[in-house]
Amino acid sequence: MSKKKPEHERCREWRKRMGLTVAELAEATGYSPRSLYWFELGQTPPRGIKDRRISDDVWKRFKMACAGAAATLNSRHTFDW
Repeated sequence: MSKKKPEHERCREWRKRMGLTVAELAEATGYSPRSLYWFELGQTPPRGIKDRRISDDVWKRFKMACAGAAATLNSRHTFDW
């Protein structure tokens, strides 16, 4: 049984499979390119907190934005990473 890849790795792979640059995905989702950089690292920016992992709720919102972008950009593909 193969282990599921971490969320941030699947996020980056999905963007690349969709053929999108960070700038294009930022435009399509409303997130900044800098935010996408942190999502693809799987961390939040350093702000004096010890646990920099992205929370499940934040991932859910980001995934919904990506699903909307996928539907808008390419209706032939369903969203799944």
